[in-house]
Amino acid sequence: MKKKDENEFIELINQKYDKKVAESISKNIEDLFCLNIHANSIISDIELFKEIYIEKIFNIAEFKYNEKLKNSKLFSKLEILKAEIEHPENRKHNLIDEISLLFYVGIYHKIENYEIEILQQFNNTNFKDLYKLGIDIHQNKKIFITRNRLRLITNSIKHNRFYPKKELLEYYPYLNVNTKITLNDFNPEMDYRLAKSYILLLNSLIIKRSLIITLNNLQNKENLILKIEELFSEELEFDIFMENEADFIKFGYLKK
Repeated sequence: MKKKDENEFIELINQKYDKKVAESISKNIEDLFCLNIHANSIISDIELFKEIYIEKIFNIAEFKYNEKLKNSKLFSKLEILKAEIEHPENRKHNLIDEISLLFYVGIYHKIENYEIEILQQFNNTNFKDLYKLGIDIHQNKKIFITRNRLRLITNSIKHNRFYPKKELLEYYPYLNVNTKITLNDFNPEMDYRLAKSYILLLNSLIIKRSLIITLNNLQNKENLILKIEELFSEELEFDIFMENEADFIKFGYLKK
C-alpha cells in the first residue's frame, strides 16, 4: 500500500466512524497488509528454491553422481550406471535423491511457516484451526489436496527414511512402502507452481474472510468498500463484497 493510499484510507474511516470503530478497522487492515507482505516474501523464497534446486542442484547432483560412477573401478557401480542410463525410469534411490528431495522439505516448510503466521495472527496454533477462521479445509478442493500431498512427501523424507508413508500411495499408487522414493517419482516443476498457488490462494481467502467480518456490521460502508477494493486489488481474485456470505461460500473455500 502506498503512503498516499494509506493516508486517504485513514482519512475516510475517520470521517465516517467514531474513533473506536475507526481504530479497529485500521488495525484489521494493517494486520492484513502485514500478512500480505509476508506472503509475498514466502513466494519469493519458493521461487528461489526453484532457481537453486530445479535449475541448478538437480542437474549438478546427477552430473556429479554419474561422473563418480564412471570413474569408479568397482564393476558393480559401473553396472548400476549402465542400467540407470539405459532405463532412467527404473533408477533406484541413491545419493542424488537424498540431496534433491530436500527441495520438497524446503517448499513445504515455507507453506507451514506462512500458515503459522496466519494462525498466530488470530491466536490459533494448528493447521486445522484454519477452519475456525472460515477456511473450509475439509472440502476436497485440489489446493488442499496438494498441501496434504506435499506434507506426506516431506514426512516420508524426514521421518520415514525416504520410504513412502502409506497414505502417500493414495496419490502415487506406483510407489512401494518397502522401496525408497526418488526424485523421478514426482514432478517438482508442477509442485513448485502448486506451492505458490496455495500461498496466493490462502492469502486471498484470509483477506476475504477478514474483510467480511470487519465490514459485516458497519453502516454506510459503500465508499469504504470501494477503497478497500483498490487497496487489495491484486490479492482479491473475485468480488468479495456481495450481499450475503452464501455468494462466496459457493466458491467452496469458505465455510458456512
